[in-house]
Amino acid sequence: MIKNERGSSQLIMCLLLLVLSGIMVIVIGHSLNTYKQASTKLNTLICMRKSQFYLSEFVSSIAQANKIIRVNFPLKHSKIPYVSQTASVLIKGLILKQNYELYKYYRNTNAIKECAKSCKMHLLQAHPYKVKLGFIRNLDETTSFKTRTFSAFYYSTNFLSSLKSKVTVKSTLSTKVYIETRKTLHPLNDFLNF
Repeated sequence: MIKNERGSSQLIMCLLLLVLSGIMVIVIGHSLNTYKQASTKLNTLICMRKSQFYLSEFVSSIAQANKIIRVNFPLKHSKIPYVSQTASVLIKGLILKQNYELYKYYRNTNAIKECAKSCKMHLLQAHPYKVKLGFIRNLDETTSFKTRTFSAFYYSTNFLSSLKSKVTVKSTLSTKVYIETRKTLHPLNDFLNF
């Protein structure tokens, strides 16, 4: 006569429950990992879109002010005192406006919470103008370019996702910004060769 028939069935059920629990842990772990990767990619994409919006807004604002400065620069050296004074005050006001736009661009880019901190540091320098404390200016007092084409690199803190944008601005008077973005395969290689 067998006394522990229930115990052996309970042991098999415990083993089956343990196996099912292990499978559930593996599936949940994989799902969480997939969710984290998707969330990281989404944050990188949002970072890219917001920073490109701020960059194009910044470049168009600076270019519009450069157009007005260039038109009024010859009037600044006019022999008519009221015309030269008015042009001089207008140019100084536009220069202050451009410096405020630079500050606003820095503030907006730094406020993007989806970007990694190291990515923000790169994006703060990714614009076409020469800058020290303010803009470095040409002889006609328009802003000067450091480069017409530059690259902006967007990546997450763990380098799970990365995007590289090629940004082109035709001239200091051009209000259009041309942006071409691609996904990078090896983010660390692209970052180190930047």
